[in-house]
Amino acid sequence: MAELLFIQPSEIASTTVLGGNVDVDKYLFNVLTTQISVIEPLLGTELYDYIIANFGSLTGDYSTLYTEFVKPITKYEALADYIEQASYTLDNAGLFKHAPDNAEIVDKDEAQYLAQKYHALA
Repeated sequence: MAELLFIQPSEIASTTVLGGNVDVDKYLFNVLTTQISVIEPLLGTELYDYIIANFGSLTGDYSTLYTEFVKPITKYEALADYIEQASYTLDNAGLFKHAPDNAEIVDKDEAQYLAQKYHALA
């Protein structure tokens, strides 16, 4: 069974600094990781499981909690995590840092600064 995601990839790309041409597979796991490592501890397992079980039919305070807090936190935290990892790829040949032509790679401090901005938004 596929994991339920609180936000769709298009929501990240359309409302943040993330470009629309970024391969979804590059950051989709950050959404699930955020749900497990950030959202579940914030809500508690019982409330987290309730939202998962009733996803699509939340009403009242549950709907407000999901819309105004869970979704934005998930989006911004997932993006912040991705920013810190975006320039790295691990495959069979090892760990690589990409350097596209005609572009300047942002140094680690600048990437962490941007990631902190999104952590703060969350």
